[in-house]
Amino acid sequence: MIKIPNENCEHGYFMGQYCKKGCEEKMRNIRKIDLITPQHLKNFESELIERYHNKEIRSPIHLSGSKNDVQEKALIEIFKEVKPQDYIFTTYRSHYHALLKGVPREWLLNWVLENKSIHVMNKEHKIVSSAIVGGCLSQAVGVAMAIKKKYNKKLGYAKRNIE
Repeated sequence: MIKIPNENCEHGYFMGQYCKKGCEEKMRNIRKIDLITPQHLKNFESELIERYHNKEIRSPIHLSGSKNDVQEKALIEIFKEVKPQDYIFTTYRSHYHALLKGVPREWLLNWVLENKSIHVMNKEHKIVSSAIVGGCLSQAVGVAMAIKKKYNKKLGYAKRNIE
């Protein structure tokens, strides 16, 4: 059985992590990321190329494919560490990133067919992108500061109530 990446154990730990509250074993469900291969990623972009040539996509598309799977393999390894609750900030070549983060292939394909390839944004999967090189830096810093501020407020509240 395959569970979607945001499912968790009864104590709230995401699959693939060891639960620290009593579950005796690592959750054994296969994550989607474990099923994605370099060829899976390349097949998606091959479909985009075909649709572009058939004039179904009228805007430029920026592809990421490498000839010897080096880039794809490296991204797959990196994204094994990315959790569903993590944000990713990416650039205009974001198809692989979106697929590896768990965005459904059909959703991403429709997004590209709507001529939005250059800026894949998905609130549910916490993906932010920019067509400007380096454009996500200020967004990433802002989100990190907001998360830190929210986290510190929660810690401060808990600390006051404990004392």
